[in-house]
Amino acid sequence: MRQRDALMADPSLWFWSPAFADTIRILHQRVSRGGTVFEIGCGLGFLLHQLRIEGFDAVALDVAEMVVDLNRADGFRVWHGTLDTLPADFVQPEAVVAFFMLHHLEDPVAMLRGVRERWPGVPLLIAQYGPSNVTRHTNLAPRNLSHWNERSLARALQIAGYHVEIRSYPSNGTEGGELQRLRSRTFERLVSRPRLYRALKRIVDEVTRVIARPLRKADFVLLAIATPEEHLAAPTSGAPDSVTHPPGSSIPTTGSSDARLPAVAR
Repeated sequence: MRQRDALMADPSLWFWSPAFADTIRILHQRVSRGGTVFEIGCGLGFLLHQLRIEGFDAVALDVAEMVVDLNRADGFRVWHGTLDTLPADFVQPEAVVAFFMLHHLEDPVAMLRGVRERWPGVPLLIAQYGPSNVTRHTNLAPRNLSHWNERSLARALQIAGYHVEIRSYPSNGTEGGELQRLRSRTFERLVSRPRLYRALKRIVDEVTRVIARPLRKADFVLLAIATPEEHLAAPTSGAPDSVTHPPGSSIPTTGSSDARLPAVAR
């Protein structure tokens, strides 16, 4: 919570992967100025605050009462509950986003289908931990019920009726190890001084990204840009690390990645 308070003046400092900045750029392409973006699983509200700064009407849901109350106190419309309990007239978004929450769901495909059925013409952007982003702490149930790679994420969205572009991002190289512990200790001492905390974080994050470049891991974060088939727009970019998967297309099964949907963690 102290970190949240220190970062909310510039929530982009929480965006540790380029997937966040790409999401904002895509939303500016797809959503009208002042248009509504609906976030499923808003957590502490960093993305909500950044969406507001960018000029969007940010609305959300979350199952955790504490964060719902927290974000409501900041002036956001937030539903407390799951997607299937959301009233039909609560929100009519121009885009839906969900960041790092599929692995918490017992039936993620049902949730994706629910989004498609409620808002059939609306694009969906999903960020998810990639196959190299696994730790002993986050890899196990009940926190993590599934693991995802490019093919399984694309397949889940295809089943729900979307045309899918998947982008893959490397880590910044600072996760784990002594470098991460040093950063954490430094920032913990400064979190009670928000301005200094933010200024130092900008500098340290940039410097450590350069130093740690050789330690980066490929496929650390995946971003799915899912468009309903009948509402296909021009490609969002020519990014070399993106692959598109139309609904109903076959997904190659060569290589080490598994094209099946992820199994529930045991």
